[in-house]
Amino acid sequence: MEPAAGRLRCSQWLKALEEGTLDPQFYQYIGTDRHRIDEHSDLLRQALEGFRENFGDSGPVTLVRSPGRVNLIGMHVDHRGGAVNPIAVKETVVAASPRDDDQVFLANRNPHFPPRNFRISEEMPEIPVEDWDDWTAKNLASLARRGLSGDWSNYVRAGACYFSDLLWRERDLPPSSFKGMNAFMVSNMPMAVGLSSSSALVVATARLFCRFNRIELDDQALIDHCGAAEWYVGTRGGKGDHAAILLSRQGKVTNIGFFPFSVDYLSFPEEYRAILCNSLIISPKSESSRNAFNERIASYEIGFLLLCSLLQGRPGLEKIHRLRDINPACLACSELEVLELLLELPVAVSRNEVEALVGSRHGETLRKLWQTHLEPEQGYPIRDVCLFGISECLRSRMAADVLESGMIEAFGELMNVSHDGDRVSAPDGSGRIPWQSSLDRKTLDSLPASREFLHLLPGGYRVSTPEIDRLVDLALEIDGVLGARLTGAGLGGCVVILAHQLAVGELLARLERDYYAPLGKSSQAEVCQPLAGCGFFSAP
Repeated sequence: MEPAAGRLRCSQWLKALEEGTLDPQFYQYIGTDRHRIDEHSDLLRQALEGFRENFGDSGPVTLVRSPGRVNLIGMHVDHRGGAVNPIAVKETVVAASPRDDDQVFLANRNPHFPPRNFRISEEMPEIPVEDWDDWTAKNLASLARRGLSGDWSNYVRAGACYFSDLLWRERDLPPSSFKGMNAFMVSNMPMAVGLSSSSALVVATARLFCRFNRIELDDQALIDHCGAAEWYVGTRGGKGDHAAILLSRQGKVTNIGFFPFSVDYLSFPEEYRAILCNSLIISPKSESSRNAFNERIASYEIGFLLLCSLLQGRPGLEKIHRLRDINPACLACSELEVLELLLELPVAVSRNEVEALVGSRHGETLRKLWQTHLEPEQGYPIRDVCLFGISECLRSRMAADVLESGMIEAFGELMNVSHDGDRVSAPDGSGRIPWQSSLDRKTLDSLPASREFLHLLPGGYRVSTPEIDRLVDLALEIDGVLGARLTGAGLGGCVVILAHQLAVGELLARLERDYYAPLGKSSQAEVCQPLAGCGFFSAP
């Protein structure tokens, strides 16, 4: 914890910013490029001026920055035991001060996010939460009744409720004793485009709540808590985004493993660039999107329960704790045998069929799954989702090795196969046709038994869009582009492209001409520089 943070009033911070005495901290977070320093200085200035306008200049203010993330490899698998390989990009800046009561007052420079305030004790039940999963699922109805479904303030309520409940259970301090805050937010991240801007807000405000309430946590504990806290908004994701937001380093790719937790830093290849392209298709965490996200999680869970049933009595079952463990090493078998096992899963399955197969043993698990989303009309696509998860876990672990070994072409190929697992369309002459990669007997019989191929099978998670697929395909037509894939939870958002520096000009021109111009939009493709993770600014 930075010892001098939060000891300056807004006017004093602004003076330090004007005099350039904060520049060394910018070097640490974003590098020495003057243009980027000026851009990020302006964010701090807007945050401070906004706080002063809304809350005055009478007391000390704490400044925290929290970046978004672009995950290069390891999509949708952090909660299955896979690794993530992100870089941090863009950022949200929050200027805040603690209050003497448990009220939270929020203001945002973005006019789409109106001012909000709430009292933490009024958001919580009368006794400590016994089951956070259950309580957050049921609390969605309360948010809906108050007109707060999908409201931006829920990402702040998430941390406020979670950490106040933590103090309640661990220190017997009721929510009314939890210090709230006044906070003003500003961001250069476009919202709902897959950069995890919402998780960046969760992490930033969680760190502020912890500081103001003297909660001391190491990085791993804070990541665990932030991942669980975000369940408040209704999604049932993992902790990979929060880990990336907290742990990234300037100029590095961060390889983060889970179960057990591990962190490694890899140098981004000097001659290559990461280009971020906004598809202009937003991916809000609305009810329909939340249903789709949680339905895929349920498909994973159902598939894993069925796979464990199929493995009963087989040597190696004691090593199977998560989907990533369904692999040749843990099962002491060939890759073909892993696929034979997957072929025993149904292509799709209804809730009634699931309950008939495993309900008597796992009824409580299924009850919690069902309450997070509506049943899909076509059933849960468990075979293809599980193949994606198993092969993506392999890709996510291989990615660090190939990048560290300088095998940048192999890294790009892993990105491409990974995107094919999310793909929903493919080019066909001058148009596009639906894409579906499924595992069946014909596919299995065509595979060679003499070499490793499981990581080259995309499976079918299918949360891309035709627009995103088209961006990927346009990029891959350019010489020097090695890889391109959807980044984020899907159903809209951004594409990340790995390209040689000499190909960047042609790539940007091609995307502007063939993607953005026909939509009547200016280009929203830009080169990214990996930034450092979430951190406080210290008083100079």
